[in-house]
Amino acid sequence: MTILKTFLLEVKQQKQRDEYLNIKQDVLQDCDLIDKLKRDSAKFIEILEYEIRKTISFSKFRYIDVIKKYDKLKEQIIGMQQEWIQLPKLFNQPTIAITWNIKSMTEAEKHQLKLIKQNKPKHKQYRRKCEELQDSMFRFYVEVQQLQSFLSINYEATRKIIKKFKKQEIRGIMDVNENIFEKVIEFQNEIRELPKRLKMIKDETESVIIQNFYKHDNPKKCREFLRRYTEQNQLSNESIFYFGFFAGFAALMIIILLLMRYDGYLDPNSDKVFNKVFPCFRGVALFIFYFWMISLDVAGWNYFNVNYKLYLGFNHHYSTLSEILKRVTIFSTIYLLIFIIYCVQEEDIGKLAQELQVFDVRLYPLIIWVCLLIYVLYPSKKIFNPEGKKYMYQMLYGMVWGFLFNYESRYTFMADQFASFTTPIRDLDYTICYYYYIIFKGYEHEGQCEPRTRFTSALPATVPYLIKCAHYLVRARVKGKLFGTDEWYNFLKTANAAQVGVWSFLARRNPDVTEFRVIWIFVAIISTFWQYYWDLAKDFLFFEKDSKYKFLRNDLGYNSPTIYYIFAGVNLVLRCTWVLSLSPDICKLFGIKNELFVLLVGFLEMSRRFLNNFLKVEKEHIVNLRSLKVVQDLKYPFQVQKELVEFNNRDHWSVSSFLQPNSGFQSLKDEVEFENRPSVVLLFKGLTEQIDQARQPAQSINELRISQYTQNINRATNVKLPLKKSESKQEMYFEHQQRESKYSNGTQFLKVPLMKNVSQLNYQSVQSSYNDDLSDNENKNNADQERDTLHDIRLATEENAIIEKGKKKESLERQWIKELKQENKKYKKQIYKRYEIFRVQKTTE
Repeated sequence: MTILKTFLLEVKQQKQRDEYLNIKQDVLQDCDLIDKLKRDSAKFIEILEYEIRKTISFSKFRYIDVIKKYDKLKEQIIGMQQEWIQLPKLFNQPTIAITWNIKSMTEAEKHQLKLIKQNKPKHKQYRRKCEELQDSMFRFYVEVQQLQSFLSINYEATRKIIKKFKKQEIRGIMDVNENIFEKVIEFQNEIRELPKRLKMIKDETESVIIQNFYKHDNPKKCREFLRRYTEQNQLSNESIFYFGFFAGFAALMIIILLLMRYDGYLDPNSDKVFNKVFPCFRGVALFIFYFWMISLDVAGWNYFNVNYKLYLGFNHHYSTLSEILKRVTIFSTIYLLIFIIYCVQEEDIGKLAQELQVFDVRLYPLIIWVCLLIYVLYPSKKIFNPEGKKYMYQMLYGMVWGFLFNYESRYTFMADQFASFTTPIRDLDYTICYYYYIIFKGYEHEGQCEPRTRFTSALPATVPYLIKCAHYLVRARVKGKLFGTDEWYNFLKTANAAQVGVWSFLARRNPDVTEFRVIWIFVAIISTFWQYYWDLAKDFLFFEKDSKYKFLRNDLGYNSPTIYYIFAGVNLVLRCTWVLSLSPDICKLFGIKNELFVLLVGFLEMSRRFLNNFLKVEKEHIVNLRSLKVVQDLKYPFQVQKELVEFNNRDHWSVSSFLQPNSGFQSLKDEVEFENRPSVVLLFKGLTEQIDQARQPAQSINELRISQYTQNINRATNVKLPLKKSESKQEMYFEHQQRESKYSNGTQFLKVPLMKNVSQLNYQSVQSSYNDDLSDNENKNNADQERDTLHDIRLATEENAIIEKGKKKESLERQWIKELKQENKKYKKQIYKRYEIFRVQKTTE
């Protein structure tokens, strides 16, 4: 239709009016063309309704899931309050001084110390459960936000598609029938109100979080965490200022270095600057450059809406792009300033060097290392990003030891980062050795700290790969099979990569033994191409069968396939430099003597890590989309008494009361009845009062406290709220007053088409799970399901007949689109040739 409209417009521009009308009339009498337009129009409407039906079905499934999780979290809140009341107190009486001399203690003090030892583990476990529940509340908030955004985007996209299709009307040739949009409009009306209901759930969730976790803290802190999930632009004015300030300062420093080189200073072959101190500067520079690459990764993931937080396991304490840029710019500024001062003093540039000389020039790198290590290791809970350091320590523990008990693919991702730290870790080892000789022995080393002479220099090139080998063995143990799986081939690949570092170390230690050098070259070549193939086929998930993008996959997180082709080519070059990063001293065997060469190799390896992270996390994002996963699984750590669960589901009104999946949409008959329903916040007010009382010294047995707790709950349910009119809520209920409930059961949603980016197997599991959930009257904890997130995604689905059927259908659809394009191109060529119309080429001045 668009081709025909463009053709008639060009005819009108190139021909006279009478001739234009004759051509238009002739086109009107072309039965084949008109039949084709009608077939294409009918096919378009069929596909549009099919896609909208999939969107509606998925939305209803997710909406029911949100309601069930919301009710379960409310039960968990009540369980948390109940457990706090029953929790033994650390002190039954006001705190008294306790001395460390056990013999001088009275019997009361000894008894109190005994109670502390007995009850402290219970309090520690309770705090851990509270943290898990708080994290689940934030994750639930994110899930609701994601579903709300999904509905809004799809509603707007459908509206624009219909609007554009209506514009294809050609008077006298093809009139658009308004009746064909009735079903589409009906589908639109079904999801129009869902975002409003989700907003109500979000608001009440926010109130519950503040009331139970931030009541004695600053509520603004909670709102700040929640707003992070809704902010589109994470670059604040403050971060832009810091970035601009650093960019200007860095440009000035680089100009100074270039001018010094132009005047004959900073000679790469000279030992004035590039002497024994330079590796100390180089290690810090590579760490800071890695932080810059991480900033670029985060900026790209945010720009393309890649959910990296899910794969990396971030909670609500994650650092925004503004905070990351602020930290890295501060460290970069400190580094450049100190390095310029060092260069000026080493080159002895006149009076300026004398003015800047404060202490020994060899101590300048130590200042930067101390600043960096203080930021990373200083145990503060208020400054220096404490939550980020806590996450880093957890990842390190999981990478080294925790994977044996609970393997997660992000631990292997952490080991990948350390595999790229070969050069900076070697420089750190060199720095420690260098200052050991200066501080404790009073002189500089005479070759004892060189990497080729130290066994510790071989560890950064081998230990990360050995840890990854252990990860793959544990993963194979979990799956129950090793040989012939991706884990087995990954184990062999990683073990071969570890050999590169081993043979490199032996070749450095024994430069006269030619066999070591030959073996190193042979193993390095095999490892390079093996790693490169694995990057493309497994880590980036390229070469999928029947992909609409050549050599790629069907689902791309980034806009253009050109990005992937460019990155694939660059990755091959950087893989070759990766070998040199494991063996930087090998260049000396070929006659290259330059410290800058090692620095360049380190920069290239950090660039390769940036590229690898950028594509690997995007692949994991696509895997999560295919499995209908947008947030981490929620945890329900508290046990709730049955009578409290029954009370929660029966005796109080809340947002979920009229959105229950098992009871359907309840019609609103009485406005006063609705407005007199107490909110969840008011319900928990009575619980909070009971908690405050429970913090006081114990005055009665646990049974009496539970009885009093139940009375407070009953009083909270009888509170009457003031009458207020809420037009939005009235409209929401009156709209469904005469409508049959569509959430009474889930059978009408089960025979639905497949969502895009969703595998048939995962979709089938969703349907079966909702069948089970809707048949039960009680909600059950959602057990964490194991999901293949590392490499071999195809193994779980290739033997399923439904998957093959879905793939065949998608292949037929792509083939039909391809044939349609060829047919349109053929018609276009014929009609232009028949009427001798020249196509107008669009030009830009």
